[in-house]
Amino acid sequence: MTGDHSGEWTEDEWNEAIRQYNIKRSGEIRELEDRWIFNPLRNRAVVQVNWLDDRIELICDSADAIVVAYDSELNPAPVEGSPIDRRAIDSWDRIEFERTISNEILSAVAFKTGSLRVVLRNRWHLHAAAPNSASPVAIRSGGHIIWDGAGLRDDIAYTVRRAT
Repeated sequence: MTGDHSGEWTEDEWNEAIRQYNIKRSGEIRELEDRWIFNPLRNRAVVQVNWLDDRIELICDSADAIVVAYDSELNPAPVEGSPIDRRAIDSWDRIEFERTISNEILSAVAFKTGSLRVVLRNRWHLHAAAPNSASPVAIRSGGHIIWDGAGLRDDIAYTVRRAT
């Protein structure tokens, strides 16, 4: 990745190379009073779904990952005047869920309450639970957690721009 490395890569070297690549990649995390907007995830596509025992990992084409629990919810874009029809992931057929979630990310917003909302180009919205539930929720980049329900990590590879 850096062009100056020869030989076999260790896992730590590979993760560091990915972190450095992400630093150079356009985008920053914008911090508002009540949320963080993850611009580096914007226009990235979910390309793989890993079904683990206690969580689901949504792997993006950038090697970033969004981690949510089975009780996280998915709904089509709300229509004014209509009730929001959210369905927990564990109520979906896995193939149907993967087909729906495998789309381009328009917006990824982590709230300081611990919740996460991801809006997809196909107009579906993913909502992950706040940390007071038993649900894991996180955003990973280069193998490192950069945000979890407790907040943004200090040692992340992205620039964080705070709103003034």
